[in-house]
Amino acid sequence: MNQEERLKKLFSAIEEGVRNVYSSENYKQYLSFLSKFHSYSFNNTILILNQKPDASLIAGYTAWRKNFNRHVDKGAKAIKILAPYQEEVIRTVEKKDPEGKTLTDADGNILTEEKQFSITRFRAVNVFDISQTSGEPLPTLAKRLEGTSYDAEALIQTIESLSETPIKYVSVENDASLQKGAYGYFSPKENIIVIRDDISTNQKAKTLAHEYAHSIMHKQNDKEQQMIEIEAESMAYVLCDHFGIDTSEYSFGYIANYANQDYDVLKSSLLNIKDYAHEYISLLEPEFLKNRERIMLESKYLSPVELEAYASSFILDLEKMHTDSPVHNLLSDYPDVKDQILTIQDINADYAKSIQDKHPGTFELYTSNKIFQSNIDQTILDHVYLNKPDSHPFIENSIERKNYELLKNIAGPIFGEDVYYLKYTSKGMLDLNIEKIYDDRIAMSHYYVQNGDLMADPDIEISVDKDNKLLLPKTYQLDTLGIYQDEVSNPKLGNELNGFLTTWISNIKDQHYQLSEVRSDKFYYDEKSNFKDLQHFCKENNMNHMAPKRKELER
Repeated sequence: MNQEERLKKLFSAIEEGVRNVYSSENYKQYLSFLSKFHSYSFNNTILILNQKPDASLIAGYTAWRKNFNRHVDKGAKAIKILAPYQEEVIRTVEKKDPEGKTLTDADGNILTEEKQFSITRFRAVNVFDISQTSGEPLPTLAKRLEGTSYDAEALIQTIESLSETPIKYVSVENDASLQKGAYGYFSPKENIIVIRDDISTNQKAKTLAHEYAHSIMHKQNDKEQQMIEIEAESMAYVLCDHFGIDTSEYSFGYIANYANQDYDVLKSSLLNIKDYAHEYISLLEPEFLKNRERIMLESKYLSPVELEAYASSFILDLEKMHTDSPVHNLLSDYPDVKDQILTIQDINADYAKSIQDKHPGTFELYTSNKIFQSNIDQTILDHVYLNKPDSHPFIENSIERKNYELLKNIAGPIFGEDVYYLKYTSKGMLDLNIEKIYDDRIAMSHYYVQNGDLMADPDIEISVDKDNKLLLPKTYQLDTLGIYQDEVSNPKLGNELNGFLTTWISNIKDQHYQLSEVRSDKFYYDEKSNFKDLQHFCKENNMNHMAPKRKELER
């Protein structure tokens, strides 16, 4: 589907979505809510705007409490308006017959009588704007968006980097315009976009797209507010949808509120934004793709195998660039200079640009992350120049491989088929437990007893990739501080635990831990009952440095 067809489909979705809003139960409730607000006379409207130009929804002190379950904020300055009331007065008037003729007495004097009249008078009363109240949220056609996503984060960063209008994030308390309930606004006079800082990432992305649309299309125009808002929200919906963010629950209701069932206005608005949509999707997309890929990589842990798979197509394109380069044959003859030209720009600047366009996120990671770059360069060196097609630097040089080798040095049998539990002790230190949970998953832990309960200090579960010889941390538990984390609660957990594991495993030898217990499907040894067997077990498994020693010798 080309972009023209996609836009046509999105515009149809807007029209259909807006029609559905008008037939919904939510729309009926919204109309009922609006009916509770009074319509003010022209004179009172002038009075309100003179006292509070940004006023939107007005009601009295009692009305806010009874009708909307909201309370006027302490210290709020009342808006004074004129309220009519009826006063009963008695006046002496000429007496008239049923036909309206004035009656007289025999002497021709006009007869009078007393009558009661109702006279309309006015008194000043206090009313308050919604921005001066707190309490239950008011009904709205637009449902607030919740949650977050890589797409929303990437769109926010993309608009921030490309917007010619400055963007500011502020708290509601510090901005009177936001206190009316808006999530953001564009000020043509100050040339600034203002966004609430306490809303979800998805809502922030949608609101920023809306205000960005205003800054593009409405800096100077004489359109009615109705048309302006429909255009901006439609543009926001189109941009967000194109970049993977569903804002229909908010956008359709918002547009419906301004369209007011005038479908000609809606169609005209959509036609007005068509060219803008094409232009700004094309402008935002390259930067968006780069940001999204970078955010995705920064936001979660990727194992060396996953990183290598992620970089594979990038590596293939770089290898082709090296192979096709005139310097390739030269380097094959002079191996001592091979490591001096492993930069993209040195080979071919034009080709480098094509690779950057094809792999924007990977290219940025390559130029900004020294470890990632080093692994890429080493892979190309091995594959293209040193004839090592089976080289995998991402895996072989990884901290996960280092941790595997460190643990194997002190607890190698746990990687085998029989042994499922190893216990280590050291004077003055908590016991160390290494336990096989599944064939490809182990747990390392220190435990102590508190009020009869075992307390992890800490306990880490680790996935074991035996084929690639990698340790991949999966969970972290520290009962002392009430902490439990896994890959769902903390997508970066693997990155954070890799270095911790290196230090922890390295310290086991330095802290003079010795093996004190072994459990397997075939045998059980402990220091008290099977001392020699335990020593022999360590010798057989190249773990003499972890073997228990006689206490007499220690003395």
